[in-house]
Amino acid sequence: MAGKAAVFGLVTLVLIAGAAIQQGPRAAVFTGLGCALAGVVLLLLARYRTGGR
Repeated sequence: MAGKAAVFGLVTLVLIAGAAIQQGPRAAVFTGLGCALAGVVLLLLARYRTGGR
């Protein structure tokens, strides 16, 4: 699980950096919020699949 989290974190950083370079800081903030929301959804799905513990 730690390896998956590390990959997700690196992908998030790349997306935020790319958005900041291409479109500015406002886009980077919204990209970060979107990645955080996706992370929460993935954690909830993982918890649901393991029986809620």
